[in-house]
Parts: sequence; structure tokens; C-alpha cells
Amino acid sequence: MENHEHTPPDLLPSELGLTEYPLYLLSRRVPAGTEAIEWEQQRYVDGRPVTQRWKLAGNPATGGLPTAADGEAFMALRYAAQQAGLKSPYVALNSVWSLFRQLGHTDSGTVYRRFKQALLKWTGVKVVTNYALWDPRQKRYEVTSAFGIIDEVRFIESTERQRSQTPKLLGHIRLSDYLYRRLTDGQTFDLDFNEWCQLDHPATRRAYEYLEKQRGRGHASHSIEIRALLIKLGYARASVERYPVKKCRQLLRETHSGRQRRPAGLELLKERGYLASYGFRRNPRGETIVLVRWGTKKDAPGARNPYGLTDAEVEKAEGLVFFMGDVLGNIERNRAYYFSVWAKAIKGGYTEAVHLALGRTREAKNDPAVTDIRTSPSQYFTDQLNRILAEQYNRPPPDPNQYDLPLATVAPSKPNRGPAPPSAGARRGHSTTRSKPES
Repeated sequence: MENHEHTPPDLLPSELGLTEYPLYLLSRRVPAGTEAIEWEQQRYVDGRPVTQRWKLAGNPATGGLPTAADGEAFMALRYAAQQAGLKSPYVALNSVWSLFRQLGHTDSGTVYRRFKQALLKWTGVKVVTNYALWDPRQKRYEVTSAFGIIDEVRFIESTERQRSQTPKLLGHIRLSDYLYRRLTDGQTFDLDFNEWCQLDHPATRRAYEYLEKQRGRGHASHSIEIRALLIKLGYARASVERYPVKKCRQLLRETHSGRQRRPAGLELLKERGYLASYGFRRNPRGETIVLVRWGTKKDAPGARNPYGLTDAEVEKAEGLVFFMGDVLGNIERNRAYYFSVWAKAIKGGYTEAVHLALGRTREAKNDPAVTDIRTSPSQYFTDQLNRILAEQYNRPPPDPNQYDLPLATVAPSKPNRGPAPPSAGARRGHSTTRSKPES
């Protein structure tokens, strides 16, 4: 067979939206009773609650749902398309096969048949989403989208070969119009393909993809509910919901080969220096939260802790983000804003004011007479916080861009120990007595 090797570049763009959600199952076989890969959560979009959904289904005629082995073929396809410059949705089949073999596969008839079956399986994959993908052209979430991954795959093979040999490939693959448009819209981030190839376990590779996208947001750390993380990585939802927390932690730390255990997932990424640390904690709702911090090998661009927080203060701020998310919603999209509010409050010593502003916002959400909160709970909260800071901390209303600036530029003066102004609840005539919130 002719040699058509391609050397993959160090950095290859990955589509932001598709990296957020699972495209294949992290298993060798599809668990019994699993007919789709699903993700669902409640969030706020344009000030109103919506259900965010991602559902991927396979076609039994082409092989059903994709698994971890099929994910390697899809990765080779993505990067072969990128090497070709994305000038058209057509990708030469031989270039995809060359990249697939560079993922550690031998040039054999058995591996080729598996590669062929994987591509055929991707032609039957269909995805339906609700408020899950951002439209960079319209600058808003796509309400409902339905699309495929591959529209066409054509194998043109040489017949003059032995059964154990790989044929000469002259065919092509055609990406779906939707996938091609997303790859060319510029909504991508750079993934270190060499690093990805060195991670030999599918769960570790998928965790690296997902966390690399989160790192690009510019945060010093990332936190997510443990079962939500497992489902986003590609574990079957029905199985994950039955697992105890101990099992969920184990899946993120290690893999098993017979009786032997070896690091995988977050533990392996920590050993390689990608993560400085990771841990598990309980949030106020009793959920187990995974908290990761980037290591020096992949220091977050711009995270670099502009607020000057200690590690303990960063962990405290990350935990308090969930209090704010419970009240204001849309925690995934507004996490940076929530974190900046708590970081500056912790450093400036006015966390009580933030707690009080959140309390007033919660009361207003439950009061039909308050209408100015319906459009934007975040704006209502910001107005309340500015008012509290001005009244109790002897500060004028801050600049509208206050929370985009380093904390040192907006540090409050010494707090006024005088009586606090009555809350919205007290003005309506009922008691609003509450315990002093923890700072």
C-alpha cells in the first residue's frame, strides 16, 4: 500500500459547542436498554427558565450508538478535515485512515474493518438539541436544532489484495452541512493533539477535551456536579444516575484491567501536570461537586488569579458561586461573573452585602408585585448590591463595569456600623429576621 502519512499539527481547532456534550459512549459496548445519549438541565436564557437538552441517537441499520472506539475515527475525521483547510465538506478517505493509524493502530485488515464500521455508524447518528448550542451569527442560543454528523461516506477499494491487507482507498467522506458550518464559523478552541494522542484511555482523552474547553474560559478553576460531569464525558445517563457517589468518584480517578488498577481521568491528568489538583465537596443542596484547578503545564490564560486570592479563598469563592446560581440561575454561562462578585467581596470584606442582595432578589422573584426582576434577575441583584454598598459601606454607586475590573480598584471603605435599611420584605410588613450569613 502506498504511504500517505500526514503529520498532525501540534494545535488543532475543536468546535466549542460539540465539545461540551457527549458524542459517543465511554464504553466498549452500548449498555442494555440505552437507546440515546442524553443530557438535560434547567437554566435561564434571556431572563426566563428553559430546559436545555442534548439527545444523540444512532441508527440500528448502521450500527447504533457510537462508542469509544468510534470516537477515535471521528477525531481522525475532524483533524483530516482541518488539515485540508475546510475548503469544502468533502474529506479524502485516505487522509482520515492515515490519521487513524497514527492513533496507535496497526495497518491490518482487522483494524481497517473496524475503521470502516465506525464511519458507517457515524452516518446514522442524529442529534436533536434545545437551547444547547450557541449561534455565533445570530448571537443567541439555537432554540431547536436537528442535524447529522456525516452525510455520505464512499469507499472505493482496490480488489487486488490479500484478506489481511488494507486496500488502497480512493473514496471520500462528506461532513453534514451543519457540522461543516460550525467548524468554519470560527467558534473553536485549540486542542493539543499530541497531548491527546498520548492519553491512551478514552475517559482521560474525553476529560482532557472537556476541561481544555473550560480552561479557555480564563478561570483559575472549574466546578461541576459529579454526575453531570460523568454524563457530559459520555457515560450512560441511566447508569450514572444509579451509581453511588463512591462509584462516580472512582470513574473519574482510575480504570481497571482485570484486578489491576491504574490512574485515568482526573488522576492521570494531575500526574501529567495538566491539573494542579482536583477534589470533591458538597454544595448546599447536598450534591457532590467536582472542583479542578489547572496546573503549571497548562496555566489558564488570564486566569492567573487577577483578584489575588489564596487557594483557600478560591475554593470558598467557587463554593459560594452555587448560592448565587440557585438564585440567579444560568450558572454555566455566568460563572465568571458570579465568581468575580464573590472574589471581590471576599477580598474587600463585604460578603454580607452580597448575601443580603441575594436575599432581596430571592424575595422579589417570589413577589408578583415586583415586575422589574422578570427580565433579568442578575440586573436586579446588581442594583440591590450597589444600593447596599452605597447605604451601608458609604460608597457611591460603582461604575457599571465594576465587576470587569480588578478588585483593588473597587475596594470598599470602612463599613458603616449603623442600622441597615429595611429590605423589600420588611417594607411589605412581614418579618425578615435572618441569621448572620457566613462571610
